[in-house]
Amino acid sequence: MADLDRLLGMQSIFSPDLEVLRGEANRLLPGFAGANGRYRIAKALELGCRSSGVLTLSPRYENTATVLDMTGALEGFPHFHLAMDNDWDEGAWSRLNSFLYYLK
Repeated sequence: MADLDRLLGMQSIFSPDLEVLRGEANRLLPGFAGANGRYRIAKALELGCRSSGVLTLSPRYENTATVLDMTGALEGFPHFHLAMDNDWDEGAWSRLNSFLYYLK
């Protein structure tokens, strides 16, 4: 993994410091347990600081995604959340393409 991280360089999605992720997770969602929510919010914040935008995906029925949205932690970053249940259609493609267009 370290070799892959090095080869990807600036395009790498690997976290340089796992303790920073843990600290953010503890700050935002202390004691929360469910569907890797603590990791997901900390990772989205980290990526928001070093990328043009953050794209998250979850099943529509998942409560953890709702909790993560309620934190408001990603409000300062371009963020697009896809929630779907095997219903990807032209409307979903249109929303995704619009988000990606405005990141350029």
